[in-house]
Amino acid sequence: MMKFYAALVGVFVLAIAGFIYWDYSTHTMKGSSKDGTWKVLFQEQGPGSLEGGWMLSVEQKTTEELTVKKLAFLEGEEVIVSRTEFSDWVDNVDGTVHTLHPFSFPDLFFGDPPTDNISYQVQIVWQGLDGEEQMEYITLN
Repeated sequence: MMKFYAALVGVFVLAIAGFIYWDYSTHTMKGSSKDGTWKVLFQEQGPGSLEGGWMLSVEQKTTEELTVKKLAFLEGEEVIVSRTEFSDWVDNVDGTVHTLHPFSFPDLFFGDPPTDNISYQVQIVWQGLDGEEQMEYITLN
């Protein structure tokens, strides 16, 4: 009888874990730069979030001091949002932290869910310590 209960608990735990994985994985689009410098995440906000909808965030994964000049979110060929001014600050409403070094911009875009059969990209323009400006497009999958 103990084996039956153990098997029942095991099946229940697997079902819960499967549901959590499915729920998380189907509501997120992400991408990274080829060299691993940038990570972009476009995900649905949970029911407890202040904003709701989908949020796009950009994060630097290296410690090199880079100066971001521009971020743009593209739906197909159309620019949905573009930012060129960045600073260190904390949102007084929800406590969201924006930093310059390493760069983190957690709320570039709030909006509707992605549309099927349309590509989404983020354009990042930055300048390194050498003064050279670089640009990269990161495709979200």
